[in-house]
Amino acid sequence: MSQSCNGKAYSTTDLDLAAFLLARGSSLLDSSRENNKSLFTLQASPEEAMAYFQGEDSVSARALFSAWRSLRTLIEEQRGQR
Repeated sequence: MSQSCNGKAYSTTDLDLAAFLLARGSSLLDSSRENNKSLFTLQASPEEAMAYFQGEDSVSARALFSAWRSLRTLIEEQRGQR
């Protein structure tokens, strides 16, 4: 799993974390394939990501699953473009 932060842009290869951040209202800025993994760049801070790892925040299950499905669709589309 890979993560990096540049100002308010947070990048991760963790699908679950990316879905959580999207469900919280972060915007997806970019998505690319890197070493057979998807790299998601979102408008989020490291503190917002830490809320996921520390279990300090909650999101709607419906929003989380919707975001997860959207990201999985994006991954499949990227795989098809190889």
